[in-house]
Amino acid sequence: MNIKLKLVHNINIMKKFLKKVYIILLLTVLIITLIYVSNITNLPDRLILLEGEELKLKTAFGINIESQTSSKPQFILVSTDEKNSVSPYKINYEISLFGIKLKELNAFVIEQTEVVPLREFNRS
Repeated sequence: MNIKLKLVHNINIMKKFLKKVYIILLLTVLIITLIYVSNITNLPDRLILLEGEELKLKTAFGINIESQTSSKPQFILVSTDEKNSVSPYKINYEISLFGIKLKELNAFVIEQTEVVPLREFNRS
């Protein structure tokens, strides 16, 4: 009889232990899911890049950002009254999680600009 009581007691201890392990695994899965969902929703839908700049976004493991365009599009020259200017072009990116398409990202590429101050201001 004593052996049966010990066996029942050990089974109850194992059940409690497995219940705790199950809860810990469930919480771990939920936290990892939260990390991925927040990472994906924080990625922008549109970006502006300068000419020659590459898209560099930090993402979680398994999230891939790939260009949908096979070759880099060329700038189109547009003549204006004063000078020729270059219009921006657009590159489409696909955001996927382990190969499953989740979102699209549009990057508008504009030419490098130079800021030239017109005059100095006196700071008082």
